[in-house]
Amino acid sequence: MMMPRGNTTAGIGLSLLFLSFASTSSFANPATEAIKEWFERLRGLGASTATYERLEERDPDGATLIGATIKFPLVFDLPAGGNLDAAITIRIPETHLSDVEPVPEGLNIGNWEAPGTAEFHAKGAIVEKGRGDTAGKAYPFNIVVKQTDALTTDYFLPAFPRIDDDPNKPISRYFEWLRWAVAIRGSEASSKNLEIFSKEMPDGSQSYDRYEDIRSVGISNGQIETYSIGNFISEQTFSIGDGANAVDMTIRQEAENSISRGLDIKPILRAFSIMPADDANQEGTILETSEINGVSVSFHEGKAAIQRIGMGGFSLDPAAKAFDLGEFLDSIALGELENASEEELIAKARDGLALLGGMSLSYLDIDAVAVEATNLNGVIESMGGQGLSYEGVERAFIRGVSFKGPDDISFGLKRFELSGLELAELPRYVDLVVASAGGHEPGLYDILPVIPRLGRLDIEGLDITAPDVAENISLENYRFSASGFIDPIPTEVTSRTDKLSFPISLLEDEDARALLEGMGITQITYDDELRINWDEETQDLTLERLSFEMKDGIKARADLVIGGIPRLAFERPDQAQAALATATIKGGTIEISDARVIAAMMEKEAAKANMSTDTLAHGLADQAQNALGAAADTDFGNSLREAVRTFLTNQKRIELSIKPDSPVPLAQVIGMLVTAPDQLPEILGLEIKAAQ
Repeated sequence: MMMPRGNTTAGIGLSLLFLSFASTSSFANPATEAIKEWFERLRGLGASTATYERLEERDPDGATLIGATIKFPLVFDLPAGGNLDAAITIRIPETHLSDVEPVPEGLNIGNWEAPGTAEFHAKGAIVEKGRGDTAGKAYPFNIVVKQTDALTTDYFLPAFPRIDDDPNKPISRYFEWLRWAVAIRGSEASSKNLEIFSKEMPDGSQSYDRYEDIRSVGISNGQIETYSIGNFISEQTFSIGDGANAVDMTIRQEAENSISRGLDIKPILRAFSIMPADDANQEGTILETSEINGVSVSFHEGKAAIQRIGMGGFSLDPAAKAFDLGEFLDSIALGELENASEEELIAKARDGLALLGGMSLSYLDIDAVAVEATNLNGVIESMGGQGLSYEGVERAFIRGVSFKGPDDISFGLKRFELSGLELAELPRYVDLVVASAGGHEPGLYDILPVIPRLGRLDIEGLDITAPDVAENISLENYRFSASGFIDPIPTEVTSRTDKLSFPISLLEDEDARALLEGMGITQITYDDELRINWDEETQDLTLERLSFEMKDGIKARADLVIGGIPRLAFERPDQAQAALATATIKGGTIEISDARVIAAMMEKEAAKANMSTDTLAHGLADQAQNALGAAADTDFGNSLREAVRTFLTNQKRIELSIKPDSPVPLAQVIGMLVTAPDQLPEILGLEIKAAQ
């Protein structure tokens, strides 16, 4: 969504047109002398027009300027070919200055007032170089900015900087203007309204923006204490599709009011090497807080509204490596970038992304979102987050979601929240692209660094309903957490699902659907839980509470402890097989109970075979014992046959336990499967039993 973006210094923009100067005679009116000198400088800077109708003294240190017109032609070749042919025209009908005082560094102005409407007009075209049909094709643009009733108080405007004519710095030499602007000071700047008309753009779009009651308070050293807009309207018109299939679209945005506090441009200027990094103020905060109220958007098929958007702590890490924007733009203008080596281009891409990675937002809150569209209507109670950046999210959430779509399909969500999301440093993605260049498959250690890490995920109160087909998907709670990451594999993972419910029609297996229908089950509801933990001190990998429970169907649980898992298995996954050579089986249990679905399956299969369920249970128990091969005739084999028969008969509970006298090497188990399978049950301490 587009945010209100009015002129952040309101009256400054127009005041800069004529108020700065190098020196003024102490015997003349300082205001009129400054304005005369400014217009001379404009002509010297290449203005084709720099005139005014009248210039009148207004008290000993004031002046009134009537009918100012300034025009700059902009005609130059573009680095990518083609040229820009345009002109900028500024018209200021009336301006009043008072309490003007020249000082060695510039000019103090008590009040600057521009009643009426001043106009900034940029019109021209970008002409494409091209070949064939595109040769000489023009892309016109026409932008008009109007500012009404501007007023500034207690302003200091520094003397103009000197711009050296350095052919090796065709762009960066003008950055001196940005450094100059930082030195501007003032108590307050305001404007009744500001309008921007984009009447014609190269892509064929048009737009209109209007900002009312713009006010900036406390301007000093590149900072603004408070910046507010009373009301904002924006309307964009564009086409989708080509030729006869083109459809005109209009998007209108409005906001009742907005206020921002603690703005500072210096961190951005430092980040792009426009200001020195050793500046005394090394704070990285660009915006302390901002709030926009009563936002609404209307579009072709509907409308949306947001009660409030709040954010704060937008900053750029002062320790982030600066990206030399001036050098980069100069190299483009001089055509040097075209001849840069692949290594140089990669380095610039890495530097630019590293800078983005240093940007962060302390918090974002969006309250009361409502959407009304042709095929979608609904609300979101709130959403937002804390600690947001390109390289991670401390916390993000969405609450109170309720939407209704076509055919009365509804979607509801009480809460979705994630925390501890860590993303790769942005330059890592450049490394992955480089590794994938030329059709090469990136290696494991090219991919691992860009795998995200998620600390926790919570979902509560999910409900999806389709009334026409009487189907419903719901989830009471789901929680996932991971910690103890080792590049980037977690060493502790827990998850829990409470009451996930969905229709059996979603099952792909026809036999499974038929079985459940025969049990009278049309909606599956189940819970599950899992905990995996690796203890670096003991080197034990514990699989705990791997459980599953289907309502009126079956319960299952497994626990397992594997020892001898070294850190190397996580640090070097490609060597995990070698690392597992030290793995041992220390113990575990597997349990199945309350298996109504087993009873239904037994009845169905017994009917097919024209036998009783007891006969089928005996037969399946014998098959289970025989499947042990050489271990079939062991005590464990006999216990297995009896336990399986009992469980298939009463479906109460069956439990397999692994209780070796001492940890058994996994390599030994694998070897004994071939050489001495009959000894495995004793070595592993296997026991199996079923409840009577």
